[in-house]
Parts: sequence; structure tokens; C-alpha cells
Amino acid sequence: MIEQIFYGYMPNNVLSSKLKETFVSQCDKLGLEYTLHENFDHVEDTSKLYESLGTYRNGGPGGSGTASNFCSIIKMWTMAAKSNKTTAFFEHDCFPLVDFTKIEVPEDSIVCLGPRVPSLDYYTPKKQPTTLIKIKNHAGGHGYAMTPNTANKLLNHLYENGVQDSHDQWLFMRIKSNNITNYMKLDLYTVDPPPCVCVYGNEDGSIMETTRSAVDKVQPTYNFYETPGFIEGKK
Repeated sequence: MIEQIFYGYMPNNVLSSKLKETFVSQCDKLGLEYTLHENFDHVEDTSKLYESLGTYRNGGPGGSGTASNFCSIIKMWTMAAKSNKTTAFFEHDCFPLVDFTKIEVPEDSIVCLGPRVPSLDYYTPKKQPTTLIKIKNHAGGHGYAMTPNTANKLLNHLYENGVQDSHDQWLFMRIKSNNITNYMKLDLYTVDPPPCVCVYGNEDGSIMETTRSAVDKVQPTYNFYETPGFIEGKK
């Protein structure tokens, strides 16, 4: 079972703060407890940022936005590992639609909680999330869960090998990258029907300013795989 929920956002970013309000509203409606984490926001000196967390940079990511995001995630992984609790991690544009805390999370695996969608009402789960489907890749690390032991393994790998690329590329999309020389041997699962969604569009249907196009493989607006429950619940 998922024992705690961590949500990262940028407090000085207007859009991120607005997305946080949506996340809080969704959780409150579902009776979900959560912890809000203030992310690093485009720290220019990325080397010092990694060093402060006990890791070192090894070829990437060097951009201030990507590096700050990954370091924020490393910080949350560290807290989850020390808590000894299975944890769900949310980026600022991912939101729960139903209670997902009863999902069993296997060791040595990452469980992805939902796909990317253009709006919050694009999809509605027709039943409770119960099935785990093994997948090869996923469209980013916007919402997922792992055990504290898995979090420890990820952290130990980073301390030994350094940060080689964004966590989206490294753990989820797994598209060949010149920076990544050592992928983790972890299983990747998705939940069916998906209990959460990552929204890449505004409420009025326009594309959010943080979203890149579908041809940009760094942060795709597409999904690698759509589960039967997701297809059933699309409007």
C-alpha cells in the first residue's frame, strides 16, 4: 500500500502555485493526506546544487530547470527512504482522480500512476485501480510510487555513478541518450485503470506554457501506452 504522498511545486512560479491549488483540491475531495514540498527553482549553479545533496553531476542534466527538478526529486527520494514508507511522488502538473493508496507496490520497481492528458476532465476511471501492467517505458516521471528500499537503491546508484540525465529519460522514457551509460535494473509498471493524470493543457484547452511539442522527446505530450481502463474512461 502507498503510505504517503509527496507533491513538489515551485512556490515562486505563478503557474506552479496555481497547479498546486488544483492538486490540493483533488486530494481534499478524495480524503487523501499529502505533504507539499517546495522545489528548487532554476538554480543556475547546478554543480553546487548536486554537491549539496551528496551527488555529483556526470554529463547531465546541466540545464538549470532540469537540474533543479531532478535535485528536488532526489531530496524527496531521500526523505521517503528515511521514512521507511512506500511513497507516491507527484510533479506539479499531476493530479489524483480516485483514491490510489491501496495499490500494492512491488520491490525493485516503479509504479506509474497515470498518463498525460490535455485536460482534467478528459478521462474518468470507471472502476478502482487494481491491476499492474508491466511496461517498457512511460511518458515521464510526473506521478509514480516506489518502496523505501527502491528509493534507497536509486540514491545509492546516484551517489556511486552521478546524475547522468533527467530522471524522465533515465527511469521512464528510457530513450537512448548519449549521457546515460548505466540504466537501473528496475521493473516499470502502470496502473489500470489509471488513478491519476498529468495535465498538459490549460482549463480553456490551450497548451500550457511548460509543455513542449509531441516531436520533442524530452517532455512528450503523448503516451507510450494506453491501458484498457484508460481507453474505456476517455470522454
